[in-house]
Formats: sequence, C-alpha cells, structure tokens
Amino acid sequence: MRISIVPAEMTSVKDKIIGNLELKQILLLATPLIFAIFTYIAIPPFNKTNSPKIILFIVFSFISSILSINISGELVLEIIINGFKYLIRPKIHLSTIKNLEDEILEDLKNNEISMENSRPPEIKDRIKLDLPKGNVAFYFNRKGALNVRFYKQ
Repeated sequence: MRISIVPAEMTSVKDKIIGNLELKQILLLATPLIFAIFTYIAIPPFNKTNSPKIILFIVFSFISSILSINISGELVLEIIINGFKYLIRPKIHLSTIKNLEDEILEDLKNNEISMENSRPPEIKDRIKLDLPKGNVAFYFNRKGALNVRFYKQ
C-alpha cells in the first residue's frame, strides 16, 4: 500500500461548490425556498398566494442571505453562534479559583479539614445500603472527586 503525505495547505482549504460558495452557504440560501414551499402549503389560504406569505418569504430570504455572508473565512451565522457561546459560557475566573485554593489551604493549616479521613461519616449516614459495613469504601481521588468502591466477599 502506498502512503503519501498530504500538505497542510490541502487539508485547510474549504470546498467550493458553486463559484465561491461553500456547502453551508448554499444550504443557507436554499432554506428560504423550502420555507416558502412549507408556508404555501401549510398556512391558510392553502395552496394560494397572498401578501402575508410573500412578505414572510421576503423577510426570511433576506435574513438567510445575511447569515450566509462570508467574512474573513467565517459565516455570519457562525460568528453569531460563537458570540452566544461566549455569552453563556461559565464565568469562572482564575482569580476565583485561586481564592478558593487559598481558603482550602488555610483550612488545612488550621486543621479544620483532615486529609486522612478517607471515609467521611456524613456521607455514610446519607447512603442507606443493605450491605455489611466492610463492603463499601469511600475515597477521594487526586482531583478531589469522591469515589465509592464495593467489595465482594
């Protein structure tokens, strides 16, 4: 079998379907036609054209054409989606995490938290099991997550 190396320039090039239009752009430009067919058939008066249907089609096609504009290699739709993802991201900052680590270290220095206690009694009290006490073990892993291990006898 022959193996050949593909240059990075070839893998990063986007496929152009018609002229300078990519597949996503063509799909975005074709959705108003599908929407127009749906509105023509589903909204009363059925199978007849009227001015609200035409206005709805024109507005939808205008919005779809704006979303399909390519700005510096990225569609306007993708830019809007990335903006919303940025707005709804979890807003935990490094300074907040550092403050929490400092508080935990202070508690450790004051012996308020003992790291040797691998079986917390409050967790054992909350879990009702019909197993003998020696068959369940609670322990914390390196990342601080609580793990439960069951042993068979």
